[in-house]
Amino acid sequence: MPTYSQFGFNSGLGDYFVRQNEDGTYTQLFWTADGIITTREFDTEDTGDLSKIQRTLQYNTQNDSIMDYAFATGQDYAHEAVYILSSADNVWTTDGRNDYIDGYLGNDIIYAVDGQNEVYGGEGNDNVSASEGNDMLFGNDGNDDVFGGSGNDYVFGGDGTDRVDGDPGDDILSGGLGDDLLVGGGGHDILFDLFGDNIMWGNGGDDYIISGDGLDYIYGNEGDDIIRSGGGADYVHGGTGNDMIFAGDGFDVVFGADGNDVLYGGGQNDYMDGGEGNDILYGQGGSDELKGRGGNDMLFADDPGGSALPSNDKLKGGDGDDQLYGGDGRDVLNGENGDDLLVARSYGQSVMIGGADHDTFAFDGIPEGKAHRIEDFSFSDDTINISDLLSGYDAATSDINEFVKFYFRDEFRTDIKISEEGTGDGWIPVVSVLTNFTGVTVDSLLASGGLVADQKLFDHDV
Repeated sequence: MPTYSQFGFNSGLGDYFVRQNEDGTYTQLFWTADGIITTREFDTEDTGDLSKIQRTLQYNTQNDSIMDYAFATGQDYAHEAVYILSSADNVWTTDGRNDYIDGYLGNDIIYAVDGQNEVYGGEGNDNVSASEGNDMLFGNDGNDDVFGGSGNDYVFGGDGTDRVDGDPGDDILSGGLGDDLLVGGGGHDILFDLFGDNIMWGNGGDDYIISGDGLDYIYGNEGDDIIRSGGGADYVHGGTGNDMIFAGDGFDVVFGADGNDVLYGGGQNDYMDGGEGNDILYGQGGSDELKGRGGNDMLFADDPGGSALPSNDKLKGGDGDDQLYGGDGRDVLNGENGDDLLVARSYGQSVMIGGADHDTFAFDGIPEGKAHRIEDFSFSDDTINISDLLSGYDAATSDINEFVKFYFRDEFRTDIKISEEGTGDGWIPVVSVLTNFTGVTVDSLLASGGLVADQKLFDHDV
């Protein structure tokens, strides 16, 4: 049999009763006027979950509020005040307690002062902001502006085209549906927006940013950020700091900018630029263009040990002493400035351009297809290292001519072939060198340091 307890409303409106339901919640039977709940009386044996009253309030045409839940013994309810705003356009400022606010209908301006607040903008185009405290802020429907405060906030835009701003603190930001702007602020923030075409700014702190399948613009800015772009054609800029960026399945443009960054391409044709610092770039799938730019960089046409299909990539080292590793496709490796290492993969067919300074051309294994090509070999500055192709060569006892031969095609092209075990037969073409080899022998090139046969670089595939 249901039991009843007593409420008093505005002291002059009389008594209204509530019914205790089987699940322990209470339902008001006769609500005929708005008011402030000032009294609730229970028998000593009555129990119930008072928090569920706040969850079952019906919206009215006025601004409703329930304030100051308290118990004679035990713990106060987490929300010290509950506000259900009217269907009109409201301007509402809390008084610094732990508040629950629902904007309901209308275009609302809600400012939660201090406290641990839970705020819902509701329908309409709302402006929701918080001050101090760790708050939960939701824009809900409409095109909303939602701003966290100085605490560690959860800020969610909802449907519509929203601005979601964390401000200081370590915040979690989510745009929801629509084309949104997410701004992280000064803390270590998490930004994720899986829907729409979005703009996402990490700003200060070490941020974690995740985008979806839209056309997104992502800026890590300061801090050591981790960025994962989604399936759209995204623009990603790591900013300052040592960033790790994973491009998605779209045609992405990725800049590491300042710092020592690690960049991973996705499944399509990506453009990646490491910027300043000592960066590592992996092309992954697709025909990618990788640039190291400043610093001593490592560029891989494919992910080492990866399973991506062969693709034709372009790698440019830029300034600094760089390492460029071709993949399984027809790749172009250009060291540009600095003392660079260029490595052709056995399953690919690479074109290698050392550029300025002292460069080394190497091979991770016997070519499985056509020979590679070196376009700018300098006898005075560069080295061709074939050590990893020879299994039986001993510099102290072996005759290099049993392992290596030059085949002069014409004045400007010479093929280098090897006999892997020095048997003098089964000559395999390794690389064509577009340089005049007139008067050059295998012995003379070995003696000058232009050819290296006994300094292995790899103990596994690169």
